[in-house]
Amino acid sequence: SVSWTRPVTNRLLIEAGEGTQNNNQNDTRMSGWDNPNYFRITDQALNLTYGNVATRTLPRRQNQARVAVSYVTGSHQFKTGMNYRHTTIGNIDQLGHDENMHGTAVNYRFNNGVPNQLTLLDAPWNFEETTQDLAFFAQDQWTVRRLTINAGARFNHATGSTPLQILAAGKFVPERRFEPLKNIPNYTNLSPRLGFAYDLFGDGRTALRAGFGLFFVQLDQSWFR
Repeated sequence: SVSWTRPVTNRLLIEAGEGTQNNNQNDTRMSGWDNPNYFRITDQALNLTYGNVATRTLPRRQNQARVAVSYVTGSHQFKTGMNYRHTTIGNIDQLGHDENMHGTAVNYRFNNGVPNQLTLLDAPWNFEETTQDLAFFAQDQWTVRRLTINAGARFNHATGSTPLQILAAGKFVPERRFEPLKNIPNYTNLSPRLGFAYDLFGDGRTALRAGFGLFFVQLDQSWFR
């Protein structure tokens, strides 16, 4: 991450920043069980799962940027700016064609060592998706004698999309194709807030406060998977 601050005058301040997160979700088989011809077995009585498990490296990427301008006078503290967030998870070209991702694509269920269920998997399976969230905000704190008013608003536009998804043929399923989708979802929100504080005796020790605000949860990729 990197940040930048510029005090233009004793009243005007400019701030900016950018942050990047590059994480990989590594699902790997334990040493000694990395043979793609092994089966995955879950024993109900022993509460134990062993053998083959799905193996993949799922990339997760996030970039955030922000810019803000603050202006302070004797009675006002005004601030406005924007935030932008872009996230990507998955890599369908890399992960959608691994026939051995889930080994034999066969899972067994045992009960004290006795098989009682067989599951055939539709591997390879994977996904890729992107979200974008753009926000603008403005706020002002205004003090008049004993009364301080804090007002602000935030505008958000959040969208999600998926590219063309092609999953190669597996051991038990044919090739599957999912057309690209945009605006899943497509949210536009306006979040106002208003609050006040009143110094009851003018000595800064006892205040009456009240406020109202409307807040929305940040868009998460799992909502539209």
